[in-house]
Amino acid sequence: DEEDGPPSNGCLRVGWYFGYYVTMPLRLLFMVTCPNAEEGSKYERWYPLTVFMSFGWVAVFSFLLSTIISRWSVLLGAPTIILGITMIALGGEIPDVIQSVSVAKRGYGSLAGANCGGSKGGNVGGGLGL
Repeated sequence: DEEDGPPSNGCLRVGWYFGYYVTMPLRLLFMVTCPNAEEGSKYERWYPLTVFMSFGWVAVFSFLLSTIISRWSVLLGAPTIILGITMIALGGEIPDVIQSVSVAKRGYGSLAGANCGGSKGGNVGGGLGL
């Protein structure tokens, strides 16, 4: 398992603490609005609230991203569609990269390579409507 604490390297450690404290308000907000509803936990019966609040958070962040992209397109003079497609492409690839790095760190290099090839093929096929 990966560590949840700060890394031992000095520069990475500073970045970890910076990210930890910058994201603290969001993490507290998520903790309050989306309680841990695992089986056997204190809030197990609250899972419908957790599911609906998760959808709500996705909607809020989607609205914020689309608003920011629209504003950037005005400021840069670039077509909104180009910036929107770029954001969608990044949003589709970043989770694949994180997953590949995670399995490679665990010693499954061939699985990471297969994930790279498979995810790209799936994205191209989905984009072409195949």
